[in-house]
Amino acid sequence: MEIELVLINLVRNAQQSLKTLDVKHPFIEVSVGEEQGDAVLIVQDNGDISEEKIKNLSEPMSSAKKEGLGLGLAIVKAIVENHAGSISFQKSELGGLKVMVRIPILKTENKNEKNKVEPLIRIVDDEASMRRALTILLEMEGWKVTCYSSAKEFLAEDAPSVPGCVILDVSMPEMTGFAAAFTFSRKRV
Repeated sequence: MEIELVLINLVRNAQQSLKTLDVKHPFIEVSVGEEQGDAVLIVQDNGDISEEKIKNLSEPMSSAKKEGLGLGLAIVKAIVENHAGSISFQKSELGGLKVMVRIPILKTENKNEKNKVEPLIRIVDDEASMRRALTILLEMEGWKVTCYSSAKEFLAEDAPSVPGCVILDVSMPEMTGFAAAFTFSRKRV
């Protein structure tokens, strides 16, 4: 659940930055991959950020937002470091900020391959076209995917016994992705 919070925070920061900058055609790109034994998450946008502001992002309690306290990135950094990972900031090829999170992939030996459980990606989105597009992309990369059309449908499932991750739409009707993440984290305790 913590890594989902990292992703949500980074995307929300990019979204708020693009809105503040009043970018005419805002664009946020999220990519996930594997590189040198690490899971790599990249969030980048087409805003505008100076090298000085990028350097300041590494400092605790710093924020480029007028109303920001600087806690969001500090929390993200703490979560990433808690997973023996690293976070870096640089100028994106798109023009804005590029945030790269690297977390080591734990290799485990499973002596009984019959009991091996494949991780499951759960997609929670009220838009059928978005669910379908994400499913196609993820399945092309070999992932097992299950979709839910609402946060309530997802939360109705008992605590998942299959490891994996959840991709939540943050602006669903009835219950937002943020509310679903909060409820899910409480349900698992």
